[in-house]
Amino acid sequence: MSTASTVWELQCLSDEKNRRLAKTDPVAFSRLCRIEPDPWQAAVLRSDSKRILLNCCRQSGKSTTMAVLALWNAIYKKRALVLVVSPSLRQSSELVRKVTERVAYLPIKPHLVGESKLTLEFNNGSRIVSLPATEATVRGFSAPQVVIEDEAGDVPDELHQAILPMLITSRGRLFLCGTPKGRRGHFFDYHERGGATWTRFRISADQCPRIDAAELAQQKLLLRDRYEQEYNCGFINASSGLVYGGFDELACCVDQLPKPKGTDGWSYLLGIDFGFDDHTAFVLLGYLPNDDTTYVVLSHKERGLTPSEVGDRVAEMQSLFHFTRIIGDTGGLGKGYAEEMRRRFHIPLEPADKQNKRGYIDLLNGEFRRGKVKILRQANEALLEEVVNLPWNEERTKEHPGFDNHLTDALLYIWRSCTTYLQPGTKPAKTLTPEAQAKKDLSEFWKRDQARLDNQRSAVLADQRLAFGEEYDPNDPFNGA
Repeated sequence: MSTASTVWELQCLSDEKNRRLAKTDPVAFSRLCRIEPDPWQAAVLRSDSKRILLNCCRQSGKSTTMAVLALWNAIYKKRALVLVVSPSLRQSSELVRKVTERVAYLPIKPHLVGESKLTLEFNNGSRIVSLPATEATVRGFSAPQVVIEDEAGDVPDELHQAILPMLITSRGRLFLCGTPKGRRGHFFDYHERGGATWTRFRISADQCPRIDAAELAQQKLLLRDRYEQEYNCGFINASSGLVYGGFDELACCVDQLPKPKGTDGWSYLLGIDFGFDDHTAFVLLGYLPNDDTTYVVLSHKERGLTPSEVGDRVAEMQSLFHFTRIIGDTGGLGKGYAEEMRRRFHIPLEPADKQNKRGYIDLLNGEFRRGKVKILRQANEALLEEVVNLPWNEERTKEHPGFDNHLTDALLYIWRSCTTYLQPGTKPAKTLTPEAQAKKDLSEFWKRDQARLDNQRSAVLADQRLAFGEEYDPNDPFNGA
């Protein structure tokens, strides 16, 4: 018997065994789909937990695992609704494509009565529906047996909250799958503080046999600080090379604004970073009298806005919030925008102070750490995305050019102006060259040393006066003779 025929017969025997077991064992079903699961994938497929969180590195096979699980539920459970939520339409259609690929490998094909890029409907009444992450698309469904959030770190919190009530009547299962996206959002919260309700799996790159070690070493060199997040499943925090490393969601995010006390209400300011090919970004700050906390009330960014369109938006916001100041970057492209706003809309736009940006970033990080800058969570998703992900460049001298910083720049423009209301005279320290810093440190050392010697001399003189009386003269060499 040839080797090829032997392999074929062994495969037939294996398929027969897996067919018998597939109805009760998703791992056997996975093998029918021509996927031999890794140990962690087998553990996920066989888990009966109602709440499962998969914190997985890139290219670990999490989406493939979820595709197998979705297909198994649809085939073996009548009238099952499997709802898959992804951050984008492209990702939603990709997961359905993975399911369709697995169907092709099954020795006995299920009968599909409906098929599209986002939906598979089976003759037993089951459906797999994959949707982009918008609240409007999700609210039309009820009682799903399984809900899968793919790339859960990118799924907005308000959408996740809209999903939860669906699972009450069906007692359905919820899977959160993804790679960390900073220390924020429901994916991070459940990972860190979800308690015993959640079964958690952490799958780093060294647990995935398909990831080449040499390629991984190259990725580590290229990604630097982001490697810990992308391949080691770490939720990057303050000291990991992020520009706004002082930000922490627990200390800096709020779900509602405080109510004013007394007759004085909110004062509002607007910061703008102009762009056309890039985004034009708007950040609205608010503060209360006798309160040293600044609140980011809302923010928005949009590409392709003309000067007139920017003026329309600012005029509309001005009618609602009556800004005390409007600050914008009036250099370069911003000059034309600023002129249009002054000439046509009579909006008094002040030029942003862009000197010593690094110093003001350090100062803002200090306020983040003190919890003195709060961000209203539901109105600032895009800003939060920039804050928690924006890294320094390799030299750590400026923001990395490959990441958006339009909203964070608008925040910095208006916040540094707002400090004149809250902390008069506050200025960040100038960023010095290494040589200048060394000279400053040496000068301060000698000043401290001289002060220490002066204190010692004063103490000795006090002791000698106590010993020899008030007539003691420290300049007389014959004292005490």
